[in-house]
Amino acid sequence: MILALCTSHWLSDVDKNAPTARKHYDIAMTLLQPNMLRDWTLEHVQALLLGARYLQGTTCGDECWNILGLAIRIAHGLRLHQEPPQSDAPPLRETKRRVWYSAYMLDMHWSMVYERPPATKSSEFSVCMPEDLDDVCIQADRVLYPTPRQPSFLSFFIQNIKLYRIVEKALARVSECKAERRVTAELVMALDEDYQAWLRERPAHLILNLQDAKEPTWILALRGNMVCILIHRQSLKVSLHERDGPGPIEESTVNHIIRSSQRICVNAAMDSIDIVALRHEQTKETMGLDRFNVYYSNPFYTRDPPILEKMDKALHMIKSMSRNHSFAQRAHSFLQQLIGYMYQQLGPRERKSENSAIPECVFHTQPVETQPTEAIGTSNMSSDFHALFDFTQELTDNLETQLGDFDSRGLSESMWTFTEDGTFGGFL
Repeated sequence: MILALCTSHWLSDVDKNAPTARKHYDIAMTLLQPNMLRDWTLEHVQALLLGARYLQGTTCGDECWNILGLAIRIAHGLRLHQEPPQSDAPPLRETKRRVWYSAYMLDMHWSMVYERPPATKSSEFSVCMPEDLDDVCIQADRVLYPTPRQPSFLSFFIQNIKLYRIVEKALARVSECKAERRVTAELVMALDEDYQAWLRERPAHLILNLQDAKEPTWILALRGNMVCILIHRQSLKVSLHERDGPGPIEESTVNHIIRSSQRICVNAAMDSIDIVALRHEQTKETMGLDRFNVYYSNPFYTRDPPILEKMDKALHMIKSMSRNHSFAQRAHSFLQQLIGYMYQQLGPRERKSENSAIPECVFHTQPVETQPTEAIGTSNMSSDFHALFDFTQELTDNLETQLGDFDSRGLSESMWTFTEDGTFGGFL
């Protein structure tokens, strides 16, 4: 499994990497199968999690889901969801904790992606988080706690666990949330408090430095924005469900919270574009199917020059990736069609008075002061959403159909056609 995972990220001989990595994976699964379903071991869980991690970077999403599910079932059978007994040596206890939380994070990630119920819930397991210590401190007969405490290599892992616990809470509450303004305002405020606490408590060495973007801080910043978008996109859904218009505006506090939340969702998406751009030149040839997404291209922001500039940057990066990655071709075509339709159908909008002031934002995507932008009327938001909703729904359905076929058949058989210069040529 380790060979499969490493080969899939190997920089040389890229064309042969995918089939070679798959061959390693198939061999590993063959070696596991004779007794995997009868004789459970910690090593079986570790191997399956490595396999799921390898599959995460391929087009085999459903297979990844099933392999991960098997790993979690065996982990439950081994009682990894419970705190290891004191009779276990410290290295074994720590290994069990790390394995369980690796399964937990992958489970939450795929539950979020596929909108499926997770197999792990914090309320149903009691195992403590791993120690924030380097391996040298985990000795055979004791655990050493250095004074003063220094940053460890496991700090990144622990911060991801904390972040995915917010994801777990968001997924649970969103599934129960009604598309009502007051309920949505209460939801995003509660979840954003957890997210802001996570931002404040991050160790200093894991905060992104735009002048010197280290890979762990870069990844953590992108994942943080992903969670921010997951929280605040609920405020965008409110307008989509108000197909007949927003109706009488509720008390101003609720309305202001919704508007602030909508803006934060868009700002987080725009920030993600800048974060991806920091390492785009290094990753565009090698990131494979670690999919770069522009989460929201919001129609009522399209006249804002900074937002247009960010969208142009995102399209440029996706286009440069599309020379090597079929998924990027699909994403680039999708966004081109969407933006073209927006300009065609919406046309110029009358700007609000220059004296209009945005209500004070109650959230921030980063723990620093944000730049104010022009206030957008609630009625304009809703009408723009409604004007685009049917078209974007059809575009999204088409994209999901293509990606479902893409997931089951792989890269070689595309139902989308592209001309020699890389432009979209229609469906087959």
